[in-house]
Amino acid sequence: MSTGSLPWPQPVSFRAGVPRGDRPPRWLAASERRGWLALSDSLGVGATLALPHPPAGSLLVQTLVLLASLYATYRYDFSVPAAADRGFLVGSAIALMLATASGEGVAVSVASLAIAWLWLRISRRHWSSWWRRRAKRPVLLLGEADEVAIALTEIERHPECGLTPLGWLPAEAPGGREVAVPVLGTLAHLPVLVETHEAVVVAGRSALASHAWRRSLAPDDEVFDLPTLFEQLSRRVPVRSIDERWLIEQFGWTRGATYQVLKRGCDVVAALLGLAIGMVLLPGVAIAIRLEDGGPLFYGQERVGRHGRPFKLYKIRTMRPDAERDGAVWARREDDRVTRVGRWLRRSRLDEVPQLWNVLKGEMSLVGPRPERPEFTRELERRIPFYSHRHLVLPGLTGWAQVRYPYGASIAEAEEKLQYDLYYLKHRSLFFDLLIALRTVAVVVTKAGSR
Repeated sequence: MSTGSLPWPQPVSFRAGVPRGDRPPRWLAASERRGWLALSDSLGVGATLALPHPPAGSLLVQTLVLLASLYATYRYDFSVPAAADRGFLVGSAIALMLATASGEGVAVSVASLAIAWLWLRISRRHWSSWWRRRAKRPVLLLGEADEVAIALTEIERHPECGLTPLGWLPAEAPGGREVAVPVLGTLAHLPVLVETHEAVVVAGRSALASHAWRRSLAPDDEVFDLPTLFEQLSRRVPVRSIDERWLIEQFGWTRGATYQVLKRGCDVVAALLGLAIGMVLLPGVAIAIRLEDGGPLFYGQERVGRHGRPFKLYKIRTMRPDAERDGAVWARREDDRVTRVGRWLRRSRLDEVPQLWNVLKGEMSLVGPRPERPEFTRELERRIPFYSHRHLVLPGLTGWAQVRYPYGASIAEAEEKLQYDLYYLKHRSLFFDLLIALRTVAVVVTKAGSR
């Protein structure tokens, strides 16, 4: 794949002619829809829980617990079913305990939570229907067949964005894979199609290599690139549709000193607390491992850290002592090298506790891209574009890829996870780290992603 510079256009606001820099069009940004949904949840759930008149502090805590559980279980991700059952059940169990502890009867608390659940169901159904009716926008796709297929897949997965594909205009002669929308002509037909249908233009790499079609459009015609669409809908960066110039223009690689100091402070405090709790559990884990196979409790493994520097990562051993006698291999589903105790440790994530020592030493952070082994990193950097960019920040105990994608154990899965890692690098902040930590709690509770 070539990584030469391409003339990426700056998006402009719909029918306004006002440049927006690197911000996505307001109607496309999912953050606004999440905000309205969270506000609706807060008002509805808060009002419902206030029916039995609990103390104000207890009401606030219960509402926040429910909203946190909804976020942690992906109820604000529009690519998953709109029902709020799982997140609500997790939060309602805690909210029920809080309500009864504050003096409310169990029957009253259960009735309030049932009404709140009904509100969430009705509210989500209403918002989903309203967004689809409100934001109908025809889209013309420019580029090669593979690029158009990627855009169509994301649009189909996110109907709430209201985009309706009209067809595509190939940058070159049509070819490659089959596409589910018709070819409407060539780039020369673009101005007429945009004016006739008042369409939005989404352009891929091959189309962006040409300047002529952009000069033929009116100043107030909406044009943005495929990575912008992909990023806003899926919250990941499409590594096969970007180049180095896009990364330089779109990414803020550095963060201020305040962010760095606060992030490091949070890492140290959390690591100390986690290690203190781990020391309490360690004797029982050590006895269980000793009784099963008599092998060592800990093991160290070389991983690639920030700027490509290697470091030794520590974990509680979950595999047989001779698991890698023939060299490093990817973990497998139902891996027969994992011991019985090790399987339980992986599902509970207790095997990760010693990595808090790496966090304390400054080799890792609580949140960041997961560190990979050098044997795999060399191959991944050769096969996947921009893979080395994930080493620009400290690796993490958890990360955006870990809470958004199952355990990766192949080149293809590593590429999928890299797309989430790049999204994290672009948008990282203390608040984003907090949201990832919240999602991680849900992953641990539901035993998702372990292998």
